[in-house]
Amino acid sequence: MNIQIKISSQLGQDLVLRSIGSDDLENLRRWKNENSAAFFHKKTITREEQKRWFAGYLANPDNYMFIIEHRSLAVGCIGFRMLEGSADVYNVILGDARYRRKGLMSSSLAVLCSYIADSHTKDIGIKVLKTNKAAHNFYSKNGFKVIGTDIDHDSMRLDRGYFGPLKIRVEHAG
Repeated sequence: MNIQIKISSQLGQDLVLRSIGSDDLENLRRWKNENSAAFFHKKTITREEQKRWFAGYLANPDNYMFIIEHRSLAVGCIGFRMLEGSADVYNVILGDARYRRKGLMSSSLAVLCSYIADSHTKDIGIKVLKTNKAAHNFYSKNGFKVIGTDIDHDSMRLDRGYFGPLKIRVEHAG
């Protein structure tokens, strides 16, 4: 996705989701590598692979990746891609462990899903590895329900009424 978006809400946590840029690639790569056990792609991502991924990302208008900023500090990332009319949430990563259990990731997910529901579709899902019990618990607490299973993962779908009317502000640039 080659446009810049900033999304904020009235959740009161000084929280902003902003589209990634080339300056974010090293953080994204590091966070993904540090948390690879929780994801389908388990191999270490090199700087060159990250640059190739970013070029493909920029060329795909249906792929959105955001840096989660808390008080202007990058603390993680969250993204989604549109696939056949549905939103597939992915790369939900808290990159800064100092912010664990502060509600930032739940708030970030709520802001992202509100943006998706307002701007794209109300059909919002995620695929979670069966071995990732922490992610299962997190998504269940945040309104997702298992709708199907595969050999290594479960497909979860957001209950459409879960978040209610969350007011968000979207700024477009570039």
